[in-house]
Amino acid sequence: MRFYIIAFTTLCLGCASSAQVKKSIKKSYAFIIETSMGNIPVDANGKELLPQTNISIQIFAELADSKNIKWDTTWYNQKAFKADVFEMTQAEIKAGVFKGTGMPAIIKISKGNKLVQLNLTPIEESVKINSKNSRLSNGNIIITGKYKGIAFSHNAGVPAQLEAIPSM
Repeated sequence: MRFYIIAFTTLCLGCASSAQVKKSIKKSYAFIIETSMGNIPVDANGKELLPQTNISIQIFAELADSKNIKWDTTWYNQKAFKADVFEMTQAEIKAGVFKGTGMPAIIKISKGNKLVQLNLTPIEESVKINSKNSRLSNGNIIITGKYKGIAFSHNAGVPAQLEAIPSM
């Protein structure tokens, strides 16, 4: 009987801690911005080459508690990224303009929550590529980390494309 009580208590505590982890990120907003070089490269015969495209990935996460999160690896299209995290002070921000529609991408957070911006930079080959999160990240952005010491994985979804800021 004692075994069943201990097993039941452990199961209840495990469920309660998982519920806390799921509530660490209330909402997430993922964006991708593609920019090309201003000059179009050409080969020796003057034929245009494909311009080099730079991709910037930004994630905004609405959090109930930003102090107890330790961000780990973020995955997108089976590539690993490190997140540089910046806490936002505004309750509403304009992330950019949606490509194609020209509509502003505005993020409003609920009262009492915090907003952080995660800017992603690629991690070189040091991370195991056959990770479960790598396989799940095909088209989706998967954020991993620890909340109050408990590992979590959050699917931020497919990023929306924003227009690049015009260069001068």
